[in-house]
Amino acid sequence: MKIGSLFAAAAVLATIGAASAQDLMDMGAGTEINGVAKLGSVQIPLPGGKWEIVMAGTDRMGSVKAGNVFLVQRAGEKIVGYFFVRTSLESERGYGWKRPNWCQRNNVHHNGSDNYYNESDADCWIVNHRVVSNRVSRLDILNQIKDWLRKQNATATMVGNRYWRNDSTDYLLVAHFVDPANHGFPPERGRSWVQSKWNAGSIRAGTPRQRFIAEIRSFGERYRKAIHNGFRSRLAGASIPSFAFGEQ
Repeated sequence: MKIGSLFAAAAVLATIGAASAQDLMDMGAGTEINGVAKLGSVQIPLPGGKWEIVMAGTDRMGSVKAGNVFLVQRAGEKIVGYFFVRTSLESERGYGWKRPNWCQRNNVHHNGSDNYYNESDADCWIVNHRVVSNRVSRLDILNQIKDWLRKQNATATMVGNRYWRNDSTDYLLVAHFVDPANHGFPPERGRSWVQSKWNAGSIRAGTPRQRFIAEIRSFGERYRKAIHNGFRSRLAGASIPSFAFGEQ
């Protein structure tokens, strides 16, 4: 059974240089965008299809100003995916960015993070599921995102990829999650992270859920390269992979 496409069937993102990409902080809520955007000094490769900016703002990580942008993807009125990006808007040589604790998680579907801690060059990637909890986050924008999702009745369990990159001066956090219910699976609401049927400990080999996770991971590995190139502002001339499910 074909369970659809995670992104538009024939979508291949345009290759846009840093100079021509639009800056997400310069666009207001409700703006739709696709392709490659900018945030601070980095390029942001957006997965296929149109993305709607919901909110953007700044805060500080240590002494360094950070930019945050939250975007969603819709099918009609339904939210079927979301995208969060955070990066430094000011460079701070020698600051020593702290590698996030989730880089070491072993209770997720996949952890492809580098296996060493290097303040000058950290690269983290996990495949995970997420629920909208009532837990208060230390970043105010994350609390605003949770409140917005609740008001939109968009609190279903989502599955996707999360990335972190940093060098000695800058960092980049990207999270991209999709709703499995948009791909033929029963919607899941009101479950905790542990109780979810998408928990890594609950998924059996050879099942549709396991194959879905495998496709998420396969895309995530290719998309990771685009995140890396965007962090270095090297997306010009490089194609960003599209993604579609095969047959089940």
